[in-house]
Amino acid sequence: MKRFRSGEVDHAEPLQKQAAAKNELSYTYAQVSLRKQKENLPVFHYKNALLFLLEQYRTVVVTGDTGCGKSTQIPQYLANAGWATKGKQGIAITQPHHIAAVTVAGRVADEMNTVLGKEVGFSIRFEACYDINTTLIKFMTDGILLNEIMKDPLLRKYSIIVLDEVHVRSVDTDLCLGLLKKIQRKRPELRVIVSSATYDADKVKRFFDLGSQHDNCATILHIGGKRPPVDVFYTTNPIPNYIVSMSETILKIHYSQGPGDILAFVTGQDEVDDVISNLKMELRKMHPQKCKAKMSLSILPLYSRLPMAEQEKVFERTPKHVRKVIVSTTVAETSLTIPGIVYVVDCGFTKLNIYDPQSGIDSLSVCPASQASLHQRAGRCGRTRLVIPCDVSCEIFCLTGFCGKHIVCQFLHCTLGPMCRGHCPT
Repeated sequence: MKRFRSGEVDHAEPLQKQAAAKNELSYTYAQVSLRKQKENLPVFHYKNALLFLLEQYRTVVVTGDTGCGKSTQIPQYLANAGWATKGKQGIAITQPHHIAAVTVAGRVADEMNTVLGKEVGFSIRFEACYDINTTLIKFMTDGILLNEIMKDPLLRKYSIIVLDEVHVRSVDTDLCLGLLKKIQRKRPELRVIVSSATYDADKVKRFFDLGSQHDNCATILHIGGKRPPVDVFYTTNPIPNYIVSMSETILKIHYSQGPGDILAFVTGQDEVDDVISNLKMELRKMHPQKCKAKMSLSILPLYSRLPMAEQEKVFERTPKHVRKVIVSTTVAETSLTIPGIVYVVDCGFTKLNIYDPQSGIDSLSVCPASQASLHQRAGRCGRTRLVIPCDVSCEIFCLTGFCGKHIVCQFLHCTLGPMCRGHCPT
């Protein structure tokens, strides 16, 4: 290797400067492309309206269709507007599932051109990635926020609390809503943003209204804009076994439709394994000539107890001639944007934790999903592809009156004893 002494002319320096300029130019193009993507989101046109309402009201209820940018853009607007100060007060955003908190935090960190764990961090059960002195935006689950309230009942280190995807109506979510209303009585300067795509905004607004003697308590901001068009198909006859029917529907889409990944919703981990086993069994039975003529399948599971390294595989892009099939539980229902999803196969059911007072036992029961959940599942497709997606439902319950409009609050069908013991200090 040639060494240059002092006084000699380095002829490689101009080439290095040209390469550096080229890299800087390409980096600028990448940033411009990302900026254009953010400006094309419907929430971008409501940025000033949101910031104005936060100055006037204590609570802002934000509604909008799935994919409008509520989960990723609103925290950035708040941080850029000065609602967070390093080492003093930050912005807390809650998510119903830990995988949503981690993935959304990573996406926001990429858009802010920072390292995850510095200005943007997350905190979930058994894992934390944030810096007390530098983190401005902190994503967490609802249970972590309850633990924060136990340590600091007034949440003095946060200036804004964003409750995202409140339509899930878990016990932790409803507890956070009630406790934040009490905290606002002691801290009028604390701001709360309640975000959802399918929840009743008027009900949340009435809940946070403190009475006629208090003005400017809560308001509603609806983000306009339509989601990508989705063609919905239903079955006309009841299906005796929706696990087998889902496997057949996935293979039918694979061999008859164009390119695009498939996302299938089932109720639990056991059903995820059953669908994957049926798919692999049917693929082995296929004629070799038919298998060679089509794209190959990459089948991936997704559920909450899956290791994080396995969960991150669903976000990886597949090769050109490979179609990705993701069999998931309800963890992929909210706040997750999986690239390349064009087709969604929905069983139309969900699992609820129901308490039997006679036996004193909690049990997970399979129940018809609500219309709000079905709307959320349909919004998972077509978010990153410029094609008309297709949503396929495998159950007739989506057409009849068996499913309610909104998700039933878990307070109504579970026992509060274990939950209170879990959150109360010993």
